[in-house]
Amino acid sequence: MNLLLFIQMTPKIASTIGGSFLFVDRLHSGEEKLSHIPFTVAISFKEVNEGGDGMIILRVVTFIPKNPENSDPSTDWIYLTAVPIAPGSYVQYYYLGDERDFNPYTANTQDFRTAQHFEIDFYYHTFASYKNTGISNQKTIVFPTLKVDYSQAQVSPNCLSVNWVDFQRDYCQISMKCDCADPFIDVAPAVNYDFIITVHSNGYVQVTGTHDGFPAFEIYKSFDNGATWGTVYKYDPRPIEAGLTELFPGHSITVNKWG
Repeated sequence: MNLLLFIQMTPKIASTIGGSFLFVDRLHSGEEKLSHIPFTVAISFKEVNEGGDGMIILRVVTFIPKNPENSDPSTDWIYLTAVPIAPGSYVQYYYLGDERDFNPYTANTQDFRTAQHFEIDFYYHTFASYKNTGISNQKTIVFPTLKVDYSQAQVSPNCLSVNWVDFQRDYCQISMKCDCADPFIDVAPAVNYDFIITVHSNGYVQVTGTHDGFPAFEIYKSFDNGATWGTVYKYDPRPIEAGLTELFPGHSITVNKWG
């Protein structure tokens, strides 16, 4: 059973219920992180609609898009930096992007840097949250020997978090954060976003907050358990040739988007 958080709204209950619920944040590895999140649920005398508004799935994803000028993905390595290792010798570092364009169907792949997935059921009043990070690929070239090495690593999904959830009858508001750095380089700037996303029971979604100018960001919604997706928000860094420098402070993009 994929139920991580369950709040049952019973019909004909008056006034407001407050307190905290036990939020289970399930990591991709199966590890579970427990925390208490305060909530307030306002319920009027009006009966809960037995027909229900159903499940809405939300995906918030970051990825490094492919280079449109390069037809060979295996050669699409992005230069990062060069580090001296001895007099007359140094190492060049490259990393590989996710080799794709915007695509909502990446839940069972590693074609992203970060992914947060939410399932909001307005009929049963249930909320589930999942998170994952993609595999990072690095290439190093040692000069002057020209020795080439390849390696892979994955940053912990703990760099993705849910700050709080406000689940009402007609909407669910989620505060979420990403602060995920390169697993190879400790001092590398992290990919950051700080969003408040409001999912309404009628299907409209509002995104407010900020994110870095790199990499690409995509937010989708689905009403049929992921069979089809609608776009809520997209950000593409390629038209302005944004790169790694956009990860440093001072390059935030402000978002206020309905979709």
